[in-house]
Amino acid sequence: MILDDRDSNLALATVTADFLSSTGDRAGILDLDSLYSSNSDSIFKQARPPHGGSITIHTPSPETRMEEELLTVFDDGLDVIIIDSLNTLYHALSSNEGASRSRTLSYAVASLSAFAESNGSAAVLTMYRREKLGESGKGRPMSDLSDATVRVTYSRGSPISFTCLRGSLWPGGTFSTRIP
Repeated sequence: MILDDRDSNLALATVTADFLSSTGDRAGILDLDSLYSSNSDSIFKQARPPHGGSITIHTPSPETRMEEELLTVFDDGLDVIIIDSLNTLYHALSSNEGASRSRTLSYAVASLSAFAESNGSAAVLTMYRREKLGESGKGRPMSDLSDATVRVTYSRGSPISFTCLRGSLWPGGTFSTRIP
């Protein structure tokens, strides 16, 4: 999901928490930007009561290698895996062990996609608009690494809108919902 700003990300987190609470799904969040953990009061206060599911938020410590932190999202029991954000993940990956950050990120996203598909799970990766890989802003966009790309648009006081830019996730390609 491509986000324009932190307000869009916070609105997405609120809608996602409410939705997951209503479904009873198990979700794991790798909270690299500390959006979920530092805003948990506002994100979860409006969520419907949980129906047997759970949401686990994992915020890595700064000294931990990001490659090891990625292993925390590969849990067979999760219905939904959220990584917030792909931009931060890219910058936190090691680049001095023979593979570039771009290749490591490509491998991580492909592995997560294959894992989610084989387990009947969904993987949601958020990223901010500044999404170019490679040197000097050149290269392909990070959103090309995912199976589908959705743009999330939000203005305070308005519903949150989802527009499918690549792939097909729902009929019509666009929908919006209120913020709980």
